[in-house]
Amino acid sequence: MTLAAALLAAATPQACVDPKVVTEGASLGEHFATGSSELANLEASVRAGFALACSKGLLTKESKVTLGAAGGLRLENTPEGNVAILGADPQRLLLEYPFVSTEGPARLPTADEVEEAIYCAAVGATAKEQEESGRCLAD
Repeated sequence: MTLAAALLAAATPQACVDPKVVTEGASLGEHFATGSSELANLEASVRAGFALACSKGLLTKESKVTLGAAGGLRLENTPEGNVAILGADPQRLLLEYPFVSTEGPARLPTADEVEEAIYCAAVGATAKEQEESGRCLAD
């Protein structure tokens, strides 16, 4: 299944809803425990990124990325990663990010990083942007 097809399969007719953040199995460790202020801050940052993407028209009914309210947004820790990446599994959207890296403290994606991941999944960078700036290319 292609990413676009998976994203569409996870979608509902509603656009621009707040994502239900799902952390089970995300390997976030004790840094983002249920009920913690760190988890609340993480959820707020993700929601702010989705709100920013929505305000830019990236989460419309016609978009490749809409958020299914039932499936939510699953977080996946990618310790060696360097950027936020939006993908999909069969039930929900998937946000990969180095929340807990192999070195250093836990970190949160900014709203801009989340919005950029949505942009890359919904629109994508042109070949020129990828060549000149590396936009939408993860290391």
